[in-house]
Amino acid sequence: MARPGERLLPIVSALLLLLAFPPARLLLPSFLGLVPLAVWLARLPPGREGRRASVRGGALFGLVFFG
Repeated sequence: MARPGERLLPIVSALLLLLAFPPARLLLPSFLGLVPLAVWLARLPPGREGRRASVRGGALFGLVFFG
């Protein structure tokens, strides 16, 4: 079962990386874009539940980023 707020950091990370591409072309989000995703991954519990959550978050990140 998904934890509350589980989807927020992967979405924020994808949106920050989107700002690095045209039409915005901002420089700073390209360096900071993966930080929320890395923080989220570091906080996941070990074991089966953490693996499942990482797959869900990675899929959500990819869906938002690659659209």
